Amino acid sequence: MNQRYVFEHNILQNLYKNDPVKVINKCLTKKEDYVFELLKSVYEKNNEICPYTLLDLNINVVTKNGFEFIEIMMPEEGIEPGNCRKIILCYSFYLSLFQYYTLEEAYNPKYGYYNVLAAWIEDAHISFGDVDLKDDIIEKILTTVEM
Repeated sequence: MNQRYVFEHNILQNLYKNDPVKVINKCLTKKEDYVFELLKSVYEKNNEICPYTLLDLNINVVTKNGFEFIEIMMPEEGIEPGNCRKIILCYSFYLSLFQYYTLEEAYNPKYGYYNVLAAWIEDAHISFGDVDLKDDIIEKILTTVEM
């Protein structure tokens, strides 16, 4: 398992699950610096050099239909099946709902590479199927949000 996968599916996901308000606050105030320091620390704990820089990350915030979405664009370099193109933190305005979504690279020998929208909900990794990168990912997420 690569360090990037560990960061995307374990470290950040668990931090968000255990203290979503803290992660939201850090993403909104420290932005890419917060995410990069976490990512870099995963590599350093395993005596590896982080292959990414702060400039490889980007955070956007989208507000729609009573929810806010923090889109964390992950580096394209080095992406492999299971890694995320985006991590999307979804939460309601009243902070009564928190969900962790991923837009992941996938591979099937018969069909090649494709992208999957997934979420971590109650410790389960749930797939919502294939998506086109041209699709409005936020709209797709809104159809899946667990109320």
